[in-house]
Amino acid sequence: MKLVDEIVAHSSEEPFRTPRNFLKAAMAEQLGKSGRLLKSHLPFAFLPSSLMEISKMVYIARNPYDVVVSFYHHMKKMPHHQFQGKISDLVDFFVEGNLLFSPFHRHVLDAWERRDSPNLHFVFYEDLKKGEEEGAEKKHASADRALGVGYEDLRKELEKLAEFLGVDLPEEHIPILEDHLSFQNFRNNSSVNMEFLIPDKSFIRKGNDIHTKALSGDPI
Repeated sequence: MKLVDEIVAHSSEEPFRTPRNFLKAAMAEQLGKSGRLLKSHLPFAFLPSSLMEISKMVYIARNPYDVVVSFYHHMKKMPHHQFQGKISDLVDFFVEGNLLFSPFHRHVLDAWERRDSPNLHFVFYEDLKKGEEEGAEKKHASADRALGVGYEDLRKELEKLAEFLGVDLPEEHIPILEDHLSFQNFRNNSSVNMEFLIPDKSFIRKGNDIHTKALSGDPI
C-alpha cells in the first residue's frame, strides 16, 4: 500500500509521513469519488465480484515461510491478539487455515489465477528488495527459477507499477522513492510503524526474506 501511495503522490516533494488509522464507515462516506486508495487483507472471495471491473488492484504475495515467521512476531507484538503460544503452534494454525485471512495458499492462488487480468498487478514481496540480501537471493535462486519467479530491483518494480497505474513517474523522483521506501526508513516512518497501537515497539521488524532457519530445528 505504501509503495502505491507514494507512486500516486509522486508529485509531492515531501513523501507522506502522517499516520492514518483504520478506515471507519464515517470516513468512507467522506471520501472523494475517484483517486482513492484502499488497503485490504481480504481474499477475493470476500470482495465484490465487480471490483476488478471498475478498479485497479495490486496484490503482493510473499514466501510462506517468511509469512509464518512474520505473522508469529506480529501476533506476539500486538497485545490485542493475546497470543501466548510458540511458533510451532502458529505453524499448525497456519497449515490448518485457522488464522486471520486464511487459508494462505487459497488466498494467493485466487489472486494468481487472475494474474492476466488487465486490472490486476501481481507482485512478489521478494521482488521489492533492492538486492539487500544477496545471500538470500542466491539461496532461493534455484527454487525461484523453478517457479518462474525472478528477483527485480525496486526501481524496476516502481516503473512497472507506475505504468500499471497510469502514472507518469519522473525519472528524478525514482531515487527519492527508492530511498524513502528502503526498509530502514520504513522503521522510522510514523505512517507505517503503528506507533498508535504499540507505542514502545516498532511494528516493522526485519523485512527480509531469510526466515526459513527460524522454522527448523528445536522451535518446530
